[in-house]
Amino acid sequence: MSDRLSPLCRELIELADGLRGPFPSGEVKIIRQLTGLPIDEFIPDFSSFVSVVYSSSRWIRELLDGPREAMVRRQAYLDKSFLDWFPQHTTLVAAVSKEEAPKLYGELELSEKMRIMLVEAIDLRLSELP
Repeated sequence: MSDRLSPLCRELIELADGLRGPFPSGEVKIIRQLTGLPIDEFIPDFSSFVSVVYSSSRWIRELLDGPREAMVRRQAYLDKSFLDWFPQHTTLVAAVSKEEAPKLYGELELSEKMRIMLVEAIDLRLSELP
C-alpha cells in the first residue's frame, strides 16, 4: 500500500468511531414532528447506508488488500451518496438542522465525508494495481 494510502486509512478508521453508538431515532422523530414528513423508511435506509460506510471504513485495510472485484463492487455502491440512493428522503434530510438534531446532522455530514474518502482510497489503490 502506498504512502498516500496509509494516512487516509488511519483517518477513516478514526472517523468510523464517530458513527458508533445508537441511531439518533429520537432526533428523527423530532424532525417528523417539526415537518410532518414520514420517517418509517428513512431510519432503515439511513441505517443500512451508514452501516456500509462504517464497515468499509473500519475494515479499509482489508478491503484494499482484497480482490479487485470486491473493491470495484464497493466503489460502485459508494460512488453514490445517500440521497442518490434514496432520493425520496431529500426533503427530510434538508429539514435536519444542527440545532434541532445535532447527532443526526453530524452523522449525515460525517458519513458523506467518509464516503468521499473511501472512494478516493479505493481509486488510489486500484490505480496501484497492475
